[in-house]
Order: sequence, then C-alpha cells, then structure tokens
Amino acid sequence: MLKRANLFRNALKQIKTKSRIMKKSLIVIAATALLAVFITQGCDRASDDLQSAETSVIEAERDLEIAQSEIEADIGIYRQEMGDKIKVNNLAIADIKEKIQDEEAEIKAAHEVRIASLEKTNSEMKRKMDNFRFTNRDNWDDFKDEFSNSMDDLGKSLNDFFSEATTSLN
Repeated sequence: MLKRANLFRNALKQIKTKSRIMKKSLIVIAATALLAVFITQGCDRASDDLQSAETSVIEAERDLEIAQSEIEADIGIYRQEMGDKIKVNNLAIADIKEKIQDEEAEIKAAHEVRIASLEKTNSEMKRKMDNFRFTNRDNWDDFKDEFSNSMDDLGKSLNDFFSEATTSLN
C-alpha cells in the first residue's frame, strides 16, 4: 500500500511539474509575439508601414498557428496526465476492494457502496476527458480547472477512504 501511495504521490508531482512548464512556455511565446508586433509598428514611411502591416499579418498568422499547436500539445499532455491519474485511481480502487474482502458483512457492504460510487465517478471522469472538444481558450481553461478540481477531490477520497469510512461508521 505504501508503494502505491508513493507511486501516486510521485505521479502527481510529475503531472504538476509538466503543467507548470507548459504554462511558462505559453507566456514566453505570447510575450515574444507581442514584442514582434510592437517592433514592426515603429516604421515612419508609408511604404514601410505597408510592408510592416504585411509582416505583422504574416507574423500574427504564424503566432496563431503556434498558439494553436501549443494548445493542442497542452491538451494532449493534459489528457495523458489525467489518463495516468485515472489509471492510478483504478489501482487504488482495486486495492481498496481487496482490503475490504475480510471485513464484516455490514462494514463490507457499506464500503462496497462507497467504492462503487468512487469507481463510477472515476469512469465518468474518463468519459468527460475522452469527450472534451476544444472550442476556444476560455472553454479549455474552464474545463481544465473544473476537471482538475474533480480529479483532486476523487484522489483525496480514495486516499482517505478508510479514515473517512471509520468516522462515518461510528
């Protein structure tokens, strides 16, 4: 059980580190794009202005393509991280099911109801992740925040399963 808990903690640390790195790279690229736009806006002559505008449009299109590919990469990484978390949750559920086999019938029945609910939630989270479709950045950010909070709550419920069960049965 300690090995699984340590694996779970290590997996969560790796996931959080990857998310931080992606956020920093998006900020750097956005700042670079803004700097490029400001530099190209400084021309004085009309022909320079026209060329600058054309360059800005080309750069903006390129920046948009880069931002889109970064968001797609961010979504891909996030899907992988959450898929890993869902697998870790499945292992925790299997471990809990194994541990409750030796419980008294009444306690075992109460545990089975709770674990079935947590297992259903885990399956629903997988379905939500699989069915998510990107429409815009706000949609992605909202989904990601809500999904992460739900996954954190589920992980906490699984980690605290027996301590919560002890207090609810007394």
